[in-house]
Amino acid sequence: MSNKLEDSKLINFRHRVVNLQIWFTAGREIENLVNQYYQLPFIPDWVENSDNEFISVINNELKLTQYTTKSGRTIMDYYRMISNTKDLLEGKYVDLYPKSIGELPSVSYLDEKNLSYNFYISMYRKEIRQSEYEMIFWWLVILVLDTNLYRQYLNYLTDIADIFGFTEDMIKDWCEAVIYWLDGNDIDDKSKIEFLTTDANKFFKHKNT
Repeated sequence: MSNKLEDSKLINFRHRVVNLQIWFTAGREIENLVNQYYQLPFIPDWVENSDNEFISVINNELKLTQYTTKSGRTIMDYYRMISNTKDLLEGKYVDLYPKSIGELPSVSYLDEKNLSYNFYISMYRKEIRQSEYEMIFWWLVILVLDTNLYRQYLNYLTDIADIFGFTEDMIKDWCEAVIYWLDGNDIDDKSKIEFLTTDANKFFKHKNT
């Protein structure tokens, strides 16, 4: 009975993770995406040091490791993935393809829904982009779920957030959103959570003010 209870908790958590990422993806305003989402450009390898099953769910659904071709062939191409922090901050390109829950992203090279991410674009434009909002949110969720990771890697996260351009108030907003969501609340345009920054309202509620 306890195993079934544990399984149901993980299944529910997986759906909450995916539904939230679908909501984040909707903020990109890309047409013809139905119940699909983009994975994160990068999740640090230290996440895999955790034996927390909920973190494994996040990693399985949101970390880009493999994709499939139209012929159904599974590909793992590290040349097209950001594999470490150095790759991330040095602006390595990564292609992002829409996916559904429990499935690998499917490559279609001429599909208008394909995205690419590269941190240099954010540096050049001097703006924080959607993928950077997403990475900091999910990394914070992971740290809150694992005390050991929190102790070891909180400074890592805040350093990366600073490089991305996050302000102190933005970090406060992202922390509030993480706690709100982990408490079982949904994040959307009707969420009863107030933010300090326009960035948070834009990202979490899809509001421009």
